[in-house]
Amino acid sequence: MERLASQGVKFTLAYASAMCSPTRVSALTGMNAARHRVTNWTLRKNQSPEKPSDTIVPPAWNLNGISSAAGTEHTMQVTPLPALLKTAGHRTIQVGKAHFGAKDTPGDSLQRRPDSRVRHRRQGRAFPTGQGGMVRQECR
Repeated sequence: MERLASQGVKFTLAYASAMCSPTRVSALTGMNAARHRVTNWTLRKNQSPEKPSDTIVPPAWNLNGISSAAGTEHTMQVTPLPALLKTAGHRTIQVGKAHFGAKDTPGDSLQRRPDSRVRHRRQGRAFPTGQGGMVRQECR
């Protein structure tokens, strides 16, 4: 950590969104939502979470999130920060919920790429009293 701090970059500007997926994608890519075009939840492949409207026509956005490989429609193709850090010889850890791409897209699998991750046992779903807690997984 000391080496990373002494040789690293100080972030002085950050982007956030009212939705979780765009904010997570911004953290992984260094882009704001206007650039990566992930502007809402990325839930189901090629399905917008928005209800159809007769008056509003939303722009074409990357409703499938991000992907590290070409070929998936409605995604932003990027090399995410954890992959860049690994290439530079660093180990990575993911703490908390990951939601970078729609289910069954390459972005969905990005959550399995850190060396290890710490997450809630039920990943945000409600759980009965006495069943919960944090779990740590090695991702190899």
